[in-house]
Amino acid sequence: MRDMIYSVLLYYIVLLYLVVLAVSYYKNIFSFYGKYQDSEIFCRKSKNKKKEGGLLWMEGKSVLQIADNIHGSIQISKLEKQLISTQAFNRLHNILQNSTVYLTYPSNQTKRFAHSLGVLHLGGEMFKHSLINANDDVRYEFLNAINEEIQLTINHKEFQRILRERLSAFLDQTDIHDFKKIVPNDPLFVSSLPASIDKNEHYFAYSLMYQSVRCAALLHDIGHPPFSHIAEYALKEVIDQVKEQQELTIRQNKFLDITEKYASNKGKIDLHEKIGNQISDRLLESILRNDRDNINNKEDAKQHLFYLLVNTFTTYILEDKRQENGGTIFENVHRIVDGSIDCDRLDYVTRDTCSSSVNKGKIEYDRLINSMKLMKDDLGNYMFCFDMRTLSSIEDFFSKRWHLYKYIIFHHRVIKTDALLGKAIVKLAWDYLNKDEADTPQQNENTLPFDISGLWRAVEELFSDSDYFNALIQWDDSWLLTVLRQKYFSEYQSSEEVIKEQLEELLSNRKNYYSLVKRMDDFCEIDNSIIQTIKDNREPIEQLRNQIRLQGLPSIKLIDKLCEQVDNYNKESVASILNEGFFLYNLMLLMEALTVSNIQDILKETIEIVVKQEGIRDLIVAFKQLGTGLEKKIPYLYYHNRMVNLNNFSNIQNELNQNKSLFPVFFAYLCGKGKLSNSEMREMIGKAIGVRLLELFEELYNSLKQEK
Repeated sequence: MRDMIYSVLLYYIVLLYLVVLAVSYYKNIFSFYGKYQDSEIFCRKSKNKKKEGGLLWMEGKSVLQIADNIHGSIQISKLEKQLISTQAFNRLHNILQNSTVYLTYPSNQTKRFAHSLGVLHLGGEMFKHSLINANDDVRYEFLNAINEEIQLTINHKEFQRILRERLSAFLDQTDIHDFKKIVPNDPLFVSSLPASIDKNEHYFAYSLMYQSVRCAALLHDIGHPPFSHIAEYALKEVIDQVKEQQELTIRQNKFLDITEKYASNKGKIDLHEKIGNQISDRLLESILRNDRDNINNKEDAKQHLFYLLVNTFTTYILEDKRQENGGTIFENVHRIVDGSIDCDRLDYVTRDTCSSSVNKGKIEYDRLINSMKLMKDDLGNYMFCFDMRTLSSIEDFFSKRWHLYKYIIFHHRVIKTDALLGKAIVKLAWDYLNKDEADTPQQNENTLPFDISGLWRAVEELFSDSDYFNALIQWDDSWLLTVLRQKYFSEYQSSEEVIKEQLEELLSNRKNYYSLVKRMDDFCEIDNSIIQTIKDNREPIEQLRNQIRLQGLPSIKLIDKLCEQVDNYNKESVASILNEGFFLYNLMLLMEALTVSNIQDILKETIEIVVKQEGIRDLIVAFKQLGTGLEKKIPYLYYHNRMVNLNNFSNIQNELNQNKSLFPVFFAYLCGKGKLSNSEMREMIGKAIGVRLLELFEELYNSLKQEK
């Protein structure tokens, strides 16, 4: 008995000793951890040094990592840490990824900060694995092309001026042109360097493009205004409307002065991307200026040269630029950040779905990305291709993306709250801009005004970086909500204008607007009524059809399909809709082919007439085009060492196009109740649209006849 007691005591003593050792061990590890906003950044020291091929590897450098709920630990470089630590980037902690989705899906509170970190990680992985799996000759040519771009950049007149100004005390031209021997001083590049890279010839080139891709991915969303795309579209709408004015107020002139450079349609770049490019330029340059003050020797100067080139290459990737005499290398790399399957989409499809508490599973990142391969087509373009063996994962990605948009981002209630926010911004902007007086001066120049003018004054070009970034850091969702609340309680709460109901629902969640069209079945009623009206009077559409056939226009297939839908229409059956899609959707395709640009305005005006007759206080009509995700260039896969188009082996685009044709062309919301039921209202709207379309068919017929 005594022996048994001793044995038990000894067992627990040993167990306690092991627990103490374990606690001590983990305490030492976690002592390196540091809390950084919503993420965990921690460091561990690398004590080894290694000399290989004449290059000195890292010694005693800290490995920086950030914990992410989607991708796990993300290793970052010193430069990336500097970018993440700036005011401008931390603003993204307060910018919602999906605008007002959280009002319908409360858990969907994803911020663009976390998303941008995920995009950085995936962009780097896509680039790295594509080069790891590339054929030796393709990899060698690609990295040589980067070396050529480096040489072109170094030889550029403006770049030479910067080099003389900043680095001439430590580097001569021989040092600069011998850039291949420079070793970027960061553990990230060592841990991410493919073994197949020629370290003497291509280590610098690889590290430079790898870092530039990651920086471009990190900064791709930095220009988003408060509430992201909703404020962006509202701001663009106001810009277009102000430009149409014959005479401008003082405030309107000032407004255009600030926004003109961002509103240009040149290159078809979105407003937030142009703002983002401006912010990125200033952000990177401000970091470089700070780094310049720490140049004390030749090694520091070489590191600064690396940062200067990263700045330039990041800009080229973000802006999809080509060098004057260079190739298409940046255009090719740009597709990692902006393509059909890019690092941006790969992150938000999983992140946004999970944050909405919708369980669709994660994308198979390792399977997709780890097998990517860099290839070269017959035109000399470098393509970042996916493995044919991952086809099921690729199709699953596009299906997940479709589900995200259809059921979350384009949920009928989300569309309503997005529209309410957009209308409120436009209304506040016009109330402000219509006053023919100067902007109200601020008591503190560093404070963004608590009126709607802050939406554009935040991105006004200021000489001082501190003033510019101080204004920018305030430009977030909380600021805009404060402006809306202030305006509502001080002015609109007792107003008779519909802005009262719009802000009331948006800010207090009181239901003032009711969905007339929610889902497919609601839109079916409108679509059926349109077809029935046209079927009762077929002559205008047949006339137009005959004229299109007579002139040999390619749109004949589209109008044939519409006429076939009319012929096969059966009110009791939905089979034709399921097979052919909504009649109004197919009509929109015909109008696009015939370059009828105002079809949405025509439909909206027709609906407004019907609703007004019923005494409804206000109407919101929102047109939403749910894309397949394959509208951009179709992705390429590799199969037996040759490139193949996704559509050659997959029917996913056709399946999604069919789904697209069954998505409501528009959503409608009513403020107030009329005498008719919702079903009766939908039928009446369908008839009115049908009558208006018959008139439009006649107008188009006469127009084509005159052209002939």
